[in-house]
Amino acid sequence: MKKMAFGGLLFAAGALGVIALIAAAIISPLNPWSYNTGWRYYEGWFAVILGMRALAPFIIFCLTGLAGTAICAREAFRGAAKRALKALRDRLRSDY
Repeated sequence: MKKMAFGGLLFAAGALGVIALIAAAIISPLNPWSYNTGWRYYEGWFAVILGMRALAPFIIFCLTGLAGTAICAREAFRGAAKRALKALRDRLRSDY
């Protein structure tokens, strides 16, 4: 249960970080803003995040949220998988 709570906190931190960065990009005075790297041209909220130099924190928050989701999913289904394997093993033993 402690790992599940830790995963939930990681997911919440990642989600709040992504929401904060997207909200900052939307209400930014740079919007609408374009980011030209010389050979590629970006527009929209992605360009604002690039212009604010906040792409690294955005990626870190996304990965944090995904890690929290993975931890929660693993903890949620780990007990169910153990019970299913035990039931299958018991059924196989009773057949012989």
